[in-house]
Amino acid sequence: MDQVAREDIAAAAAARRELGSSYDDAFADSLIERIGTEIDKRVDARLESRRRYRRIDAVTLERRRTLWRGAAVGAGFVGLPAIMVSLASPYSSKGVIVIVILTWLVIAAGYGIAAFVHAQRQNGD
Repeated sequence: MDQVAREDIAAAAAARRELGSSYDDAFADSLIERIGTEIDKRVDARLESRRRYRRIDAVTLERRRTLWRGAAVGAGFVGLPAIMVSLASPYSSKGVIVIVILTWLVIAAGYGIAAFVHAQRQNGD
């Protein structure tokens, strides 16, 4: 609680003592309102810090998803011709096909995880 609020409550308590018990209801209402305002300030500050964290986290997740999307496009442009060349080659080239397919699977899994986490974070807000 800040110093101004403390002084304000102390002044209200002193005024209550001077005015007597006939103003107890007004003093209680005033005190409840001030306490409620202080609680609201604290809750708002905590929520704002959480929102800021989520916003930063959402931006990071979007960057990761974009990175995985770029990797998928790049793997498609490189992998398809590699598979076509290896299939047209008279030599056994099953290793190239397996490596390209495994690379595609890793990229697909990374993109899927990044997209899922991003969607979960968006739904949480």
